[in-house]
Amino acid sequence: MKAWQLNDTKGIESFELNDVDEPEPGPGEVRVKISHSALNHLDLWVSRGLPAPKHLPHTTGADGAGRVDAIGEGVAGFEIGDEVIIDPSISCGQCANCRNDDIVYCDSFQILGEHRPGTFTEKIVIPTINAVRKPEAMPWEVAGSFGLATATALRMLERTGLKPGQTLLVVGVGGGVSAAAMHLGIAMRARVYVTSRSPGKIDWAVEQGAVAGFDSGGDFGSEMTAEGGADVVVDNADVARPALRRPSLSPWR
Repeated sequence: MKAWQLNDTKGIESFELNDVDEPEPGPGEVRVKISHSALNHLDLWVSRGLPAPKHLPHTTGADGAGRVDAIGEGVAGFEIGDEVIIDPSISCGQCANCRNDDIVYCDSFQILGEHRPGTFTEKIVIPTINAVRKPEAMPWEVAGSFGLATATALRMLERTGLKPGQTLLVVGVGGGVSAAAMHLGIAMRARVYVTSRSPGKIDWAVEQGAVAGFDSGGDFGSEMTAEGGADVVVDNADVARPALRRPSLSPWR
């Protein structure tokens, strides 16, 4: 079978389409025939050696979705042909951190495409816990780009303790993690506001269920204050803004 692999770390031009062995699922694993995968910023960073793969050639790709086409020993709940989204975060599932849903602190924590072969291939083997059933109504192109950004946004919101009825402000809704945070916030029944430099992206967010949006280049802190303030702010770009850092101007409660 074929896989897009890095043969160097000089950037995206280091990708080559190579022949690779077809993997076989072990106990507790399924093999997924990839239907769609997506290029993530993580893949671009790895292509530049940030971080460098331990071995070359290396198959990148964190995001992907497809159909189960082989099942390992002891696997229950999956059948050949099941449509799944791949969760790219791998951990031992047994340590105290995993049991407390803090898998990023697991000593065995890995991300597909960064620490182990990823989704830019025809078939991939993953633990069954990382195979999430694809909703029938979800388009394949959405499912194939869903995993990493959504998992990141979900972890951020879970750490904030966002509750139904609270107000969430998502800064820079045009980004993947921010867009996922907006959708998750709406699903969690929060009142969601967004910012963007693009009026079209603000209009899109409102169409998706956001209450309103503000210009990222303007004084959106004051505008948010006029709306009653925000309980939770998601800014995954980590841009320092005086209005967010100075208590006298901060609109967040």
